[in-house]
This record gives sequence, structure tokens and C-alpha cells, in this order.
Amino acid sequence: MTDKDNEFMAHALLLAEKGKLWTSPNPMVGAVITSNNEIIGEGFHEKYGNEHAEVNALKGLGNNMEGASLYVTLEPCSIHGKTPPCTDAILASGIKRVVIAMKDPNPLVNGKGIRLLEEAAIEVEVGLLEEKAGRLNEKYIKYASTSVPWVTLKAAQTLDGRIADLNGESKWITGESSRKAVHTLRALHDAVLVGAGTVLKDDPELTVRHVEGKNPLIVIIDEDLDTELNSKIYQVKTDVATILFTSTKNSQEKIDIYSDNGVKVITYEKSDGLDIGWMLRKLGSLGISSLLVEGGSKIFSSFLSSDSVDRYIFFVNPSLMGNGLAAFESEGFQVTERLQLKEQSIEIVGEDIMIQGIPSRGK
Repeated sequence: MTDKDNEFMAHALLLAEKGKLWTSPNPMVGAVITSNNEIIGEGFHEKYGNEHAEVNALKGLGNNMEGASLYVTLEPCSIHGKTPPCTDAILASGIKRVVIAMKDPNPLVNGKGIRLLEEAAIEVEVGLLEEKAGRLNEKYIKYASTSVPWVTLKAAQTLDGRIADLNGESKWITGESSRKAVHTLRALHDAVLVGAGTVLKDDPELTVRHVEGKNPLIVIIDEDLDTELNSKIYQVKTDVATILFTSTKNSQEKIDIYSDNGVKVITYEKSDGLDIGWMLRKLGSLGISSLLVEGGSKIFSSFLSSDSVDRYIFFVNPSLMGNGLAAFESEGFQVTERLQLKEQSIEIVGEDIMIQGIPSRGK
């Protein structure tokens, strides 16, 4: 691979990221077409259901492109979905060299697109900037590989780890810039989850009203059906119904009230509480590829204990509460087994500090 190859793939990755608010559950993909080391076409997957990156890059270029190269951040699809296979468009174009950042982990693709191109005597190279391509589509990769949604846990807290005071009051621990950043996080996930306590205390909307993007689907864990249907969270309009997980101990009559008001109610046996792994598999079966967990403490603790979180994000305000509600109230881990954040980043967001990373247990 040459420096130019790297340059063109890096540009394709930047293009891919432009679709980050609208492509889910599809991946973000960018494509660049070059001739004589000059870019002659480019495109990205702009929105779920719309044409894919390769097709957008090929628009207006015709079918006599034997000297051209295609750089694409993910293996071209070979299946009929909402749009025709991208491999068909590539084969029709006359392109004879395709550089791919990474294979598509979707079992329906996973190498098939590459084989189709190679069988047509197209030179195919795979793996250029693969790590960066993987980070870009971490949510898609997990869901495509496991059918379980990617889980991000977000907490807003003081420097001493408090997410609310002794009265449960949490508005506002962090500043306006952090709250806007959280709205962006919501737009980047298919669904957002909270517990009944958060609904009752904060009456949140969980929308993306402060940024561009679509409102995420709302998931509520309400074991005793304590939340009221006139809460703001039940009034938010999303593409699909709000999902409510509740215990089978509740009467069918009470459950039906929520169902009759457009809520999708999913029940679970209460003996050991809600199994987080089971819940995530259920959400995955409903097409939810990514989940943002926003609270509260009981919910955070359940996800921590179940090792179900793929990325932690903490917005830390440089203040001290002294006492109050801790972000986590589980038994926790021994020092040698404590959870650490790898691939972490630290960023100043207004008056707060945003710390995020991938969890790793042990030393």
C-alpha cells in the first residue's frame, strides 16, 4: 500500500462519518474513486434505506473505468436489501481494483462480496486502516456479529461520584455543554434506557431536541408499573412504540392499560429480577442495534454487575457533593479485579470533563 492509498482510505473514512446520525442499523460507509491518483468520485451512505456509498460515488462516472480504483471502508454488500447489491454496481462500472478497509461481519455478507469481485478478476486488497474502520462502526460490528445491541452507559456525576443529592435531585449536576453532548449521544443510538426511578423523579423526555438527529426509541424498566402514562417520556413521538419491561407479578389488567396506550410491554419473571442479558437479546431481536443507558443508580449497577456494557462515558463536574446517590451501588470488585477503561479519551466539555473508554477487568 502506498501513501496515496492511505490518503484515499482516510478520506473515505471521513466521508463515512458524515452519515453517523442517520444510517443505523446500517453501518457508516464511505467510498472514493480515483484515476491517475486523483479523486474523480466520492460518496457515503447518507441514510438507512438510501443508496449505499459505492453507488453514490459512482454516480455520473459511466461504465468505462478500467483504470480506476475504488476505496471503500467496508466490504461491498452482495445481498438484496432495501437497495440492490453494491457488487453489481462495481462490476458494471469496469473498475479493476478495489481497496477495502474491513470485511463486513454480517453473516449474510462476510467475505461474499469480496469473493464476487475476485471471481470477476478484480484486484481486491483488504485491511487498509482496518482498526480505524472498526472503531467507526463498533456498534454495527457487535450487532452484526452477535445480534445483541452495543451498550453505552452514560453517567453525569460530581467529582466524588454522586449522580444526585440525598433527596434524589440531579438537575443539573453537569453544565449545558454536557447536556447538549448527551443529546448527540442519544441521536447516535437506536434506543435509550432508564429505570422507573428516573422517570418518577426527573420526568425526562429523552429526546434530541437540542441537536440534529432522530429521537431514539425509549426503553423503560418498571418492575412494579409505578410510572404514570402522563409522564413526558410516554408522550415522545418515535418511529416505533416505547418498550416497557415489567414483572409478571403485575395483573394483566394493569399491563393492558399500558398496552392500550401504545406501549409495547414485555414481561419477565421476578424471581431473580430482570436478567440484563436476556433483555438485551430481546431488544436485539426487535432490531435495536445500539442502546444508551442513562440511569439511574440501580440500573447502572445491574449493567455493571452483568458485564453488559461496551463503552462507559462519564460527564464529571468538578464539584463535590459530600454525600448523595452514588452512580453504582453494587457490591463491586476486588482491587485486582476492578473494571478499568481502555482506549480511553478525556475531553473538556464546557465546565465538565468527559471521560470514556472500553471496559476491561483485572490488572
